[in-house]
Amino acid sequence: MQNSLKIILFLLLLGNMSLSAEAKDSKVAISLISMRMDYREYDNSGSILDSEKSDFSDIAGIGLKYSYKFLKAEDTYSQIDVNYMGVYGHTDYVGSLLGSGNPYGSVTGKTHNSVHDIETVYKKYHYIGGPFEFHYGLGAGYRSWRRELSANQVETYKWFSIRPLIGLQILSTKLLSFGIEAQYQYGINPTMDSSNPSGKFDLGSADIIQVNLNINYVYNSDIDLFTKFKFEEQSIDRSNVVMIGGTSYFEPDSTAKNQYLEIGLAFKF
Repeated sequence: MQNSLKIILFLLLLGNMSLSAEAKDSKVAISLISMRMDYREYDNSGSILDSEKSDFSDIAGIGLKYSYKFLKAEDTYSQIDVNYMGVYGHTDYVGSLLGSGNPYGSVTGKTHNSVHDIETVYKKYHYIGGPFEFHYGLGAGYRSWRRELSANQVETYKWFSIRPLIGLQILSTKLLSFGIEAQYQYGINPTMDSSNPSGKFDLGSADIIQVNLNINYVYNSDIDLFTKFKFEEQSIDRSNVVMIGGTSYFEPDSTAKNQYLEIGLAFKF
């Protein structure tokens, strides 16, 4: 985390050394991200089987982004974004031993988590009068979540997704803007790999609704400063039944309500 902060400060100083009035179509951004997780699994009756919770200080990492503007006209332009997020940390586990029949809360512990998300998105922007800029787009992405409940019990959720989105930007001043963006992620062939019991489970679905709130400040012609708050609601449907060692297993229904805080800078060129 300290190394990432040093990189951000270095780029900020570098950008402040050079001022240029030339319009710049490319942008590279780096950010620090913290995550709050609230994940729950349910039995067939809807009762909680286990949960994973964290605060913003428990899971953190970095975000990287490349953007390129093209097909620019007076009131419209297109943009390609390539985004990466990687966060790591622990959650507080509350549940029970698998197959024990004991109630929720009979076992507690710490789970180590790593979440990676990468996407490529095409966006179309339109100025719609006054300070408002409207955009919509379509993206494709890949997400993975490695959940280490213990040394011998590791679960890895992963899937590709199609991601339509829509958003609105408010240009408050020439330097400051506010935005909101909503995105739906439709999971394709989601799976969960388990080490104990050892098997691969085909999930019924893995979909995410995501809302982003952002503030962008133009520090100079080379550097933008930004902050984001992101809320996502994830739902995973029960998997198929897999026979392992003569016993049947399945991954249950689950939900997650996650929040992210992000702060960073973008270098324009």
